[in-house]
Amino acid sequence: MRIAETLFGVPMAEINLIDEDRQFTKAAFPAANAGKVTPRGDSFCTVTIADEATLHVPDATVDPRFADNPLVTGGPGIRFYAGHPLSANGQRVGSLCLVDDAPRTLTAPEQQMLADLATWVERELERDSEMAYAADVQARLLPRSVPTLDDYEVAGTCVTAREVGGDFYGWRAEGDLLDVVLVDVMGKGVGPGLLAAGLRAALRACLSGAGPAHDFNLAAALVEDDFAENGSFATAFAAQVDLPTGAVSYVDAGHSLGLVVAADGACRRLPSTCLPVGVLPGYQWVAAEARVEPGETLVVVSDGILDHFPTTAEAVAHVAAAVSAASTTQAALEEITAAAARSDTAGLDDLTVVAVRRLR
Repeated sequence: MRIAETLFGVPMAEINLIDEDRQFTKAAFPAANAGKVTPRGDSFCTVTIADEATLHVPDATVDPRFADNPLVTGGPGIRFYAGHPLSANGQRVGSLCLVDDAPRTLTAPEQQMLADLATWVERELERDSEMAYAADVQARLLPRSVPTLDDYEVAGTCVTAREVGGDFYGWRAEGDLLDVVLVDVMGKGVGPGLLAAGLRAALRACLSGAGPAHDFNLAAALVEDDFAENGSFATAFAAQVDLPTGAVSYVDAGHSLGLVVAADGACRRLPSTCLPVGVLPGYQWVAAEARVEPGETLVVVSDGILDHFPTTAEAVAHVAAAVSAASTTQAALEEITAAAARSDTAGLDDLTVVAVRRLR
């Protein structure tokens, strides 16, 4: 909004959105005005959105539509107003407006400049709406429920650095087997998010119960060309837990952040011996073996955690401490993500965590 203030030399500029009975100020200069709510009956912008043309009011005190308006007779003492309607999906939803406490007139070229600026604002609002929708869709692709297991507790979370991210996690419990996966596609934003969605679909389609290596190789082959064409790669951790015994068969595709944490905080970092997805065409992933004993927790975290600590060892120690201190896996994940949010490097990368605790 400072752009509008600078271009037109007015003390106030706002983007206002109108609903049935009120006006909401989405952005403003001065910034302190952002977020304010005005009754629609007092709003100049209500008149603006009634037409597709710019509303130009050189002096509100002599304009019969506004002379008795409380925003004119009282604070902020509006005299000059110019607003251009903003549309979304073919409907006028608000306005970009300029306000002054002294009368003035916009020239025809200035009015055209305001209309052009409003067009730019419309595009930004459309982008915001599309990104919000994409974020909502991506969030709905994450597990909606947690498996109910007699002797295990499962939790997962994903915090994206932008509206859309390249991380995801998932699980499936069937019979005596629990399949768990965490994937981290290189980068942030829409591109990695699309690649992540494709890999997620492939993994779901190939989930057969035949073991993580079998299923992971089939899924990776399906998306190999997509990653090659986009010059991207993904690290992943896919595991199958045998619930009666706690035996874990897993594929670590360049991820290296799978841990088994004991109740006392002791931590075993699971070795990674395989390459990420998208690095080498035709690559074959092999499974490694581990075990989760009663009281232990299998926890996998994306590399977003590394942004918040000087070394990988310190990041791993923090995760292990949070897991061992928490009474539930959900509480552990909340502490890990909260600590990341409090750090000076919050928001640099997506952060995803999955935990499986064997209770007995």
